[in-house]
Order: sequence, then structure tokens, then C-alpha cells
Amino acid sequence: MLCCWQGCSVHKAKIDDAPEVFFKEANRTGCFTLLNNATGEVTVYNMAEDTVRKSPGSTLDVLLSLVALENGIIPDTKSTQAADSLSTPLPSTIREALATHNQAYYSKLLDRLGTTTVQKWIDSIHYGNQAIGNELNTTATDGRLRISPDEQLGLMKRLYFNQLPFRKSVQDTVKQLMRREDNTLYRLSYAYSPSASMSGLS
Repeated sequence: MLCCWQGCSVHKAKIDDAPEVFFKEANRTGCFTLLNNATGEVTVYNMAEDTVRKSPGSTLDVLLSLVALENGIIPDTKSTQAADSLSTPLPSTIREALATHNQAYYSKLLDRLGTTTVQKWIDSIHYGNQAIGNELNTTATDGRLRISPDEQLGLMKRLYFNQLPFRKSVQDTVKQLMRREDNTLYRLSYAYSPSASMSGLS
């Protein structure tokens, strides 16, 4: 599941209502966007929502994981310790946190990274409206930072191709952390938030 620099071209998108059944079964409304990496074809369910910016959900977890690993805040994927040995241990490993959208983990991570560092990276990749404000631990839920499904898909595309301004090893690590299924037919990776969004690669 992929997509363009900041997002995909909605003008060339194919409309597909087939995913509607899954949203109805879950009693939810939402948007599904897909890029066929081989053909460049973009498929969208619920086009009206595709470019509407909303709370970021799990793509913010992906971004914060990239930033923490790039800056050495997290020493490795199995550790619950931050680089600062005086800090209180994190509530889980980064692998567990990304898999479960652990808000306590990412709230502590936001505190340790700090406003200046987070804003720098959000600006550098043009993440949504780039507005984090001063209260980092509420960024994902207070509506200040917002990103559209189209922009989220663009972020996943850039991660897939190692086109983000992070070291290749860091991007490869986060992609591996997102991996949920891997067999001879396909590889499925995603970061999931039941209350917000699912962002993935395949």
C-alpha cells in the first residue's frame, strides 16, 4: 500500500467504492487510498475525505520513531532505555509501541525529543500543516497538527523508497518495525491506530 512528494494527484485517481463494506462492518466512516507502485495508478475510496487534514494517528508514530532513531534517543529496537541513562525507562520497546499505537510511549518520546527537534523534522518533510504548537504531548489529539490521507500516503511512499531525509539504515529499521506479514507472495507492513488511521506499505 503506497503513494509523490507530499501527496498523490487526486486528479488522476480512480474511484473505488469496494472498501465501503469494511467501513460499514466496523461502523466507521473514513477514506482509503492506494498507489499501485508498478503502474502509478492511485485508487481512492471516499474522495471527499482524501485531501482533508485530520489528526495524524499512526503516521505520527512512524515519524517520531524515525526522528528518535536518527537522533540516537532510542539506542536500539529492543531497549526500554533512552540514550539519557538518568531518564525514566520508557513503557515499552519501540517495536511494541509502533505495533500498538502506545500513546504513553510516544508522549514520553515527544518530551525527550523536544519542540525544536520535532518541529525541525516536521518542517523538513512538510508533514501536514506542520503545526505542533507548544504542547508536544497533546499534538496528536488536540487537533493542532493535521495531515490528509493523501499526504499520509505520500509519506509512506517516500519511506518505502528511502526518500526521506533520514539515514537509510534508520528508514530500513522503521520499515522492518512496521512489518506484520512476510511470505513468498507478499510483504505487509503497517502502523495501526484503532481510533485514527492505518498507514502501510506492501
